[in-house]
Amino acid sequence: MKKILLPLVLILNIFKYSPAHAAGFITCMDTTMVTAGGKVGIISSIHLPVLNSPPAVSIITPVDNQITRGPVNLLLKAAVSDPDGTIIKLEFYEGTSLLHTERYARYSWEWENVPPGDYVITAKAYDDSGAVTISEPVHISIVPLEVSTVSITDPIDNATYTRPADIRVNAIASKADGTISKVEFYDGTTLIATERYLAYTWEWQNVAIGKHTITAKAYYIGGLTITSAPVHITVLRKLKSSIDSVAITYTPLSNTSGPPSPPYYTNYLPAANTTATVYRGDRFELSLKVNNGGSSYNIGVWVDYNNDNIFHPSENVILTSRNTATGSNWAQVPLTMTASTGKLRIRVSSNAITANDCCSILSNGEIEDYTLTFNQAANCRWIGRVSADWNNPLNWSCGIVPDATKSVMIPAGTLFNSTLTGANATIDRLWIQPGATIIVNTPWNLNINGTNTIITW
Repeated sequence: MKKILLPLVLILNIFKYSPAHAAGFITCMDTTMVTAGGKVGIISSIHLPVLNSPPAVSIITPVDNQITRGPVNLLLKAAVSDPDGTIIKLEFYEGTSLLHTERYARYSWEWENVPPGDYVITAKAYDDSGAVTISEPVHISIVPLEVSTVSITDPIDNATYTRPADIRVNAIASKADGTISKVEFYDGTTLIATERYLAYTWEWQNVAIGKHTITAKAYYIGGLTITSAPVHITVLRKLKSSIDSVAITYTPLSNTSGPPSPPYYTNYLPAANTTATVYRGDRFELSLKVNNGGSSYNIGVWVDYNNDNIFHPSENVILTSRNTATGSNWAQVPLTMTASTGKLRIRVSSNAITANDCCSILSNGEIEDYTLTFNQAANCRWIGRVSADWNNPLNWSCGIVPDATKSVMIPAGTLFNSTLTGANATIDRLWIQPGATIIVNTPWNLNINGTNTIITW
């Protein structure tokens, strides 16, 4: 009998392969087949294409609507799976910008130094059949960090102390960046104290003489450290620097005043024996005796020439240093001034004094206040500083022996009475105070040429 080969037609030809189908196939056993003539036959096996399942992906970290302080390092982590294949890569996006591609099964990445702002994070997973899945978006907000601060509240900057000095050092530290483990205090680079409990206060005892720069350093759990701005202090040697006696052109004065309230001359404190007379256009001598403990000290003297109750820097008439207990200085009274009286302030201190220091608080020394009476101007006034000799220039405030062009003042109460001897003298006019004495020895004459030749006041 002869074998007949018939062409076969698969009844499953209705399946068509498309790119959406996976590359795998299933095997069908004992599949029914038919011939072209309607005959039935059996085929042992056939391969058919199947559909691919896409990967699943979701973001685990951060969580949606998370708020974090920053800048910050942010961990991005996703859960990824594929039921019928293999994940070949995972991409993290912020908006439409690719941040990172991850090809290993950990599916995480640290986004470093993320600045403050609002962000939308997605993850995109790829499998080995070309399928892609994008995760649900995660919204996060990075808000600015609350800046931690450390500052010293006591002592104040540029404070001055006198030895022996016990100084309280106090610091405040914010907790924006976590728990504070300790606060250290430094003098320059030298650690002087460690405080581990609130309040961060330390009693610095017997501080050495000299200048000191204090800082506070706060330590936070986690390793952060913050150092305060420096505070500068000065510790001076203890000096009394008190005023024992004052005289203005041999007029003794006595007063004890307290520190004033800056900036105005509102605390003027004259007392008994505080008024002296000086002359317009003339110099006057300020003599001071100071208890200075054998050390140098500073002197500042102001005269309120216009009597407006304010000591201006321009009215500083003496500014000097001295290391002897006694001494004197000279000041010039303006010839053009019109006030009949004015105030005088003396400051003595072991601290530095400037022309602007008339009314600042005095921490180490003494202030005394006096009143000056201003008389009419004269060219030369007898001060009798070294002797009674009329012809010695050192006995005259003008520094020369007066001649016919000079007017002369003879006050009462000078150390030596003026005595003319050895030659005649001629002056323009003479002002003489009641009680004053002029001695003209024979045969010498004192000639007065000007009008109103003898004036008393």
